[in-house]
Amino acid sequence: MASSVGGRNQHFALYAATRLQASDGSIAVLSAGTDGIDGNSPFAGAVIDGRTLGDQRLRSEARMALIEFRATPLLQLVGATMSTGPTGNNLRDLRLLLAE
Repeated sequence: MASSVGGRNQHFALYAATRLQASDGSIAVLSAGTDGIDGNSPFAGAVIDGRTLGDQRLRSEARMALIEFRATPLLQLVGATMSTGPTGNNLRDLRLLLAE
């Protein structure tokens, strides 16, 4: 098993991506930590929508990444990671859902 990388915000975003269908392009989810660091990766979180995991192969990889707590590599692969750099504040997590 690969070592775990990513934190709760990336994990949440990847899980949300597995729950949306490709036709759900009108729904977007942002999950990030306000300190600019999410677990053991340089990314604060991720932004996903129904198109993030566009094919069955990616959906299968996402399920395995969730089991193994390694969301970062897959989210990087699909261009969904969000990097803010350290903000110097730790004001909890931010989760937004935008739906048309």
